[in-house]
Amino acid sequence: MNERDQKAFMAALMNADGPVPAGLAHPGGGDAADRMAIYRNNVAYSLMTVLGDAFPLLANLLGRETFTQLSRAFILAHPPGDPRMFRYGETLPAFLTDDDELAHVPYAADVARLEVAMQQVSHAADDAGLSPVALAEGAIENERLSFVSATQIVSSSWPLHDLYLYVSSDAPPPPDMAQAQSVLVYRDADYQLHIAKLAIGCAALLADMMSGTPLAQAAEAADRLDEAGMVEVFSLKSGKGTSDIGETGEVVSKSTSLKDT
Repeated sequence: MNERDQKAFMAALMNADGPVPAGLAHPGGGDAADRMAIYRNNVAYSLMTVLGDAFPLLANLLGRETFTQLSRAFILAHPPGDPRMFRYGETLPAFLTDDDELAHVPYAADVARLEVAMQQVSHAADDAGLSPVALAEGAIENERLSFVSATQIVSSSWPLHDLYLYVSSDAPPPPDMAQAQSVLVYRDADYQLHIAKLAIGCAALLADMMSGTPLAQAAEAADRLDEAGMVEVFSLKSGKGTSDIGETGEVVSKSTSLKDT
């Protein structure tokens, strides 16, 4: 099958109302359209299962029926372009932003962005974090710290952490939908995933540090960040009861002194 035929087959596969591609025949002499319909259903079901496994929070937020309809529409508009199925759905947040039928749930796209970050952090490469001794040896406030791959910040104009708790547990709905929240998504040394709420200003602080800005300079630039927020972000707890950033350095992979750059 040449490239043109492959594209024609893919177009027919994703279009339930489309004709059977030219040259496609039933091996037993039966109706090729019936076999094509079965194949279409199997592919659609498999892709919907992938999306359901990747976005359980979004499914809980929207409800199963709405999520199923959304999945069908997304599959038709965005068939897989990567053989790694754990990456399928990375464009779903943008798709949600443009979906007029979900305009009444404007925070759905950010919940989807959070789940994409969770997937990416879960599958990120292993990096060796710095030990507490290594962090203590230098003037950490004047060094550029690199962060491990399994670390992402997700910022939202909505109460994202409260929404996460609401759709993933028995927590009540967010008390204030006008409150913007940012979260740090990270994986600890035991491969456990964590979603930590960041205090005001902490997201900007960490984002600057991740881009190579030294701690002291990033702290000065972080709007509305106070000392309590600084202590909180460097005291995030992993499932083992230890501090990932401040004590074990699991989130920090290396540091570079400014005098060496």
